[in-house]
Amino acid sequence: MKPLHFSFLSLTIMLLSIFCTAAQAQQSQTIQGIWLGKLEIKKDVHMNIAFEIESTEDQQLKAVLHSLDQKVYDIPVDEVVFDGSALTLKVLALNATYKGILLDATTLQGGLAQNSKDAFPMNMKKVDRLPVARAKRPQEPVKPYPYLEEEVSYRNGTANVTLSGTLTMPATAGPHPAILLIPGSGPNDRDQTIFGHRVFLVLADMLTRAGYAVLRADDRGVNKSTGDFASASVIDLASDAVAAVNYLKNRPEIDKAHIGLMGHSLGAEIAPIAANNSSDVAYVVLMSGSASTSGPMLFFEQCRAHYTSVGVSKAGIDLNEKILKKAFEIVRTEPDNELAKAKIKTMLQKMEKEVAKLNQQDRELLDMTIPLNSKEYTQFLSPAHRVDLFHNTAAELQKLKCPVLAINGSKDLQILPVNLQRIEKALQKGGNTHYTIKEFENKNHLFQTTSTGLIGEYGQLDETMAPDVVAYMVDWINSLSPLQSSQ
Repeated sequence: MKPLHFSFLSLTIMLLSIFCTAAQAQQSQTIQGIWLGKLEIKKDVHMNIAFEIESTEDQQLKAVLHSLDQKVYDIPVDEVVFDGSALTLKVLALNATYKGILLDATTLQGGLAQNSKDAFPMNMKKVDRLPVARAKRPQEPVKPYPYLEEEVSYRNGTANVTLSGTLTMPATAGPHPAILLIPGSGPNDRDQTIFGHRVFLVLADMLTRAGYAVLRADDRGVNKSTGDFASASVIDLASDAVAAVNYLKNRPEIDKAHIGLMGHSLGAEIAPIAANNSSDVAYVVLMSGSASTSGPMLFFEQCRAHYTSVGVSKAGIDLNEKILKKAFEIVRTEPDNELAKAKIKTMLQKMEKEVAKLNQQDRELLDMTIPLNSKEYTQFLSPAHRVDLFHNTAAELQKLKCPVLAINGSKDLQILPVNLQRIEKALQKGGNTHYTIKEFENKNHLFQTTSTGLIGEYGQLDETMAPDVVAYMVDWINSLSPLQSSQ
């Protein structure tokens, strides 16, 4: 009887499996589609948000977020969980989570929380199409490309992570000089998608057409890349860049004597660390890079530039910086996280009287509500943040011996162009004479042509990256002789 029992049990399990798979597929179909909602930020202030959910070939759900008012499309949703009634969508790039309950086939009731704050209400309705046309991105390449494209992966054995990415190469015979693109603050996908612009897709296309092999990869924990981005410091991310260089130099199509790093924003902070830990880096290009003796200085500059641009008073900006300085000093001096949290909470309670004196507009623009939210400050207590916050980028630049190109836009409000002078000073102090400094007029942080530089304008501009900026970088790289471009 055992064989009969075994066959019956196997059949039962098989039927249950089929039933469960069918049920899951039906649940999946219920939630698939375009969901449109109004994010209620405060009274009479809202943003139109859409989620587009679909199923993959292996019956997994995937999604993207569209911020319609900002004309920002296709922000990757990193986690999609749906159990037939409750939906959770996590967007790591925005540090945001949407949670909703399916009331019927076309209605979700829920809210969106960002930066660990309470959720803003956002109910959603299922619609047939987006209410507005997608923004034009005329610089995005259209297949078939006039060059080779390959999906690749490589290991960072030190960190036990695997990075996935795209390698593009000229169709002509190699070996080809290569460039590794290093993105800014993340987590980022390989295209460094920002406000609907696939910045690294466009940049890689231009560079590959100019004769370079280009590698761009997803950050840790993004798409097929393994690991945890949240726990990774700039030192950890630099080790990922070194792993990429090692991968490139072992490809027969690559000229291993001419592998360069091109980092944007935070990537321009990571690139020097990687170059100083690899003898295979021929040169470094710093796009909107910084040179500070500590992270807080850069952080304060960014806050001042941003809040000035949106209309916060000097009193409001000064108070915000005062609170940040106190919080960062606690982070710097108190190694015990629980004690640090308590000290930050006590400090914020003492500062609430001064916050209450600010006018309503300042409090709203600074997002300061009483009681002050300690989570906004205690997030810097993570090991990665502790490293990043006090990392000396100027000292790292002083160690660089390979050729360096540092560029910035005159309208950059995230990394102010004054950093070019600091980068030059650091390179000079380290004895590096093989460098070029260039400021581009009327270019913002993404090197788009602009008259304002405002962050909110990024998604509204059709241009992804100004061609003259890329042409200048290509000319500079081409100008390097084999002697100059090796350490």
